[in-house]
Amino acid sequence: MGVVHSPEMIIAGNIPEADGSSHILARKELIEGLKTDSRMQHDVSATVYGSSATGNANRRSDFDVFLTYFMPAGEAAFAQQAAINALLLKIIKEHHVPLELKRYPEGDLEGPCPRKIDPMYAGHLIDIEDRHSECSHLKPAHRLLSAQALTVSGITVAHLPFLTQATIKYAENRSGMFLESIGSGINFKKLQRGLETPKALGRKTLILCDVMGDLSTDVTSRADMDARLQALFQLLPGGRQMSSLHEKLNIFDKECTDMLEHALASGEVGAYERWLEANHEEIYRLAYELTRDFGIFTRTLLSDHESATIEWGRGEIVRQDQDVYEDDQA
Repeated sequence: MGVVHSPEMIIAGNIPEADGSSHILARKELIEGLKTDSRMQHDVSATVYGSSATGNANRRSDFDVFLTYFMPAGEAAFAQQAAINALLLKIIKEHHVPLELKRYPEGDLEGPCPRKIDPMYAGHLIDIEDRHSECSHLKPAHRLLSAQALTVSGITVAHLPFLTQATIKYAENRSGMFLESIGSGINFKKLQRGLETPKALGRKTLILCDVMGDLSTDVTSRADMDARLQALFQLLPGGRQMSSLHEKLNIFDKECTDMLEHALASGEVGAYERWLEANHEEIYRLAYELTRDFGIFTRTLLSDHESATIEWGRGEIVRQDQDVYEDDQA
């Protein structure tokens, strides 16, 4: 999502290219490295996803990687993990891409008590593996689909769970984090989480419900996320206030991008530093209020551990039992 780069990173030149070329080169190096290194080529699988796969990456985009591995026996395990770490570190240093890594041993995803993956996240990975084969080595999401007995049709049903414990947990954890951040100074990762709140909550609407009449597993389009979330706000008590908070954070996010580009073009980071200092507290506050209100709304719909779906055609809330998945999108 929208990385907030530190002034030190700007001065050092550790910023990816605006046209997404840094992310493309990073993706090519990762997939080629996995395919050709004997320590990884058979037992390590990975998919580059998000904007790095769809061609929408920019200077503030994460380099998103979903990676799984079978752990070999003995010393080969140490060699495998060292090779993975060395490859990732080389990519970060050469291409200046901010790595966002989901890394799992295969045993975590299989067996009698597997770690459950958010089905919409899995759907996006599968879509990338099907449509962008150059972004994947050994298609880990397809193996996950088999291991957890998911089906594509099961992932893309017309009405996904409107409310899950994972969504509640996300809202409560994030609102608590933002509240604690107020008065604590600038933390670049927390600022990123604050500015990305509108898109993150927009992704929740993909898991929560089908707002737009067709369920998409594209979790890279901010315009699509915003449209879905705004459609949801129109139906919620207190939705007007949440819509206002959402819009203010989007404005701050655009300002952050503009200030970054100005710093890079001028070679002077002072204005960027002043913008961060002047606005970080307000960003934390807005993100706190938005996630708090979103969490309060969703929790009021929970009763006896039931989930709810919205029947958009009738504008009614219909309760039904649903599985709870780990939130790998957070």
